[in-house]
Amino acid sequence: MGDFLKNCILIEPKILNLIPWHKAYAKAFEKLSFKAHLVTNDENFISQIENVLDNDTKFFFTIDGVGSTAKLQNSELIYDYLNIPIISTYTDHPEQYTRLISESSNYVYSGFFDEGDIAYSKKYILNDANYFFHTDFGLCDESLRVPTFEERDLDIMFCGTIPDPGYFRSLFENINMPYSINFCNEIIEMLKSSDQISLPDAFESVLSSKNLFLDSLSLKNVHSLMSTLSHYIRGCRRIDLFKSLTEQNLKINFFGFEKDYNLIANENVTYCGFLRGENYWDALRRSKITLNSSPLSKYALSERQPTSMLNGALVVTDTNPYMDLYYKDGRDVISYNHNDYSHLADNLKEVLNSKALFEKITNNALLITKNNHTVNHRAQSILDVLRQGGAL
Repeated sequence: MGDFLKNCILIEPKILNLIPWHKAYAKAFEKLSFKAHLVTNDENFISQIENVLDNDTKFFFTIDGVGSTAKLQNSELIYDYLNIPIISTYTDHPEQYTRLISESSNYVYSGFFDEGDIAYSKKYILNDANYFFHTDFGLCDESLRVPTFEERDLDIMFCGTIPDPGYFRSLFENINMPYSINFCNEIIEMLKSSDQISLPDAFESVLSSKNLFLDSLSLKNVHSLMSTLSHYIRGCRRIDLFKSLTEQNLKINFFGFEKDYNLIANENVTYCGFLRGENYWDALRRSKITLNSSPLSKYALSERQPTSMLNGALVVTDTNPYMDLYYKDGRDVISYNHNDYSHLADNLKEVLNSKALFEKITNNALLITKNNHTVNHRAQSILDVLRQGGAL
């Protein structure tokens, strides 16, 4: 652990909840013989880099692009000047990071957790850039014992947002685009018809059917519309999911914003406040089931899925082809389709009433995740990307 052959510099995230992931990456890189130096993107950013930079520094690492566009006084990117690459992994859809990605250079490597995000970035943001697939992974405190079925006092937990469909519908109805309302309604209907259609694919299909081309539309409007529709669909799906389960008298513990809770509030939903820091892992370890509804991901893992598994909770989730490579319905997870919740409540009741079934599924998932989806696996994949690019 102390015999470091090379160095790397990690830039601290702006979002406090991402700091544990940042620290986990630092430990993982050190296991791979890279001394990890931690810096913050503040007014002393350049001097911090100068204090730890040497000839053995091989790369920078950041989450969500923090510091990835830092420039010298002559407007040159720091990483171009140093001839040292920076890896930036993103935790949301690329339309949220349009400016950061568009200012990339040959020394910036952008990792997205859904393969569809790479295609979107190439088409709508910057074609000539270094993109790579870097899906989410799980995190847990390995020094702690995984709680047993009996020790978990929460039956079902949901942690996340419930976007207000009414608000987001009002936004896309006022976006200045040709055929905007009919255009959006057709995209929505296409997404409702199948869980396996991605938002960009639906967008492209409707765009083509109307003989519209990107050069006739504002890219700013495209990014705005994608974001608005994503939130609208996500909100509709999550409200429907809660309704279907609570109508069958399943009790759900909701962790998130109170304004979101108000959209799904009823006697079977308990509002538990907003989770921060260590409270997140505590809630996972208290829960038998974590309820997941992915943000329109079509080839990815969402962090909450493998993190729940590493903390011994049973994952109930919509699925996609990437998840299906590793986790099978009824064996490792309980999966569902947003177009059909008819059997989901019964499946959840069955596992809540059977310790043996709970342990069988969670033990399978835990083993698969430990073998494939930890920070050590993702740190190694980052080094592989740099080697393939000739940067190591």
